[in-house]
Amino acid sequence: MISNTEKLRRAIAKELHSVSKEEIRLQKAAAKDIQMRKGFLKSKIPPKVLTTLEKAFSQAFGTVFDKGITVIEKGYDKESISQDFAVQDYAVDVKCGKKELKRIRKAAKKN
Repeated sequence: MISNTEKLRRAIAKELHSVSKEEIRLQKAAAKDIQMRKGFLKSKIPPKVLTTLEKAFSQAFGTVFDKGITVIEKGYDKESISQDFAVQDYAVDVKCGKKELKRIRKAAKKN
């Protein structure tokens, strides 16, 4: 008979495999799309304007990541998310199956 830890190990390994396959597929699609868009933009935008835009976006993102954490955290309910995680983690610990991992993955895709 298979123990709970072995069931959990197998379920996690299977889930990691499917997630890594999905990640590779998405990375390939994103890289292809980015190259097409960069080529299009470089042909339409003058180089001086492009460098100015890159600097402006770099500064804007730097400001958001440095000072925008409080604003970003106001956009979601941190306590609710941590409670959901605790419940799902407990379910995985108790039941040790593929169903629980699949349920977590589907919930993550919804959000």
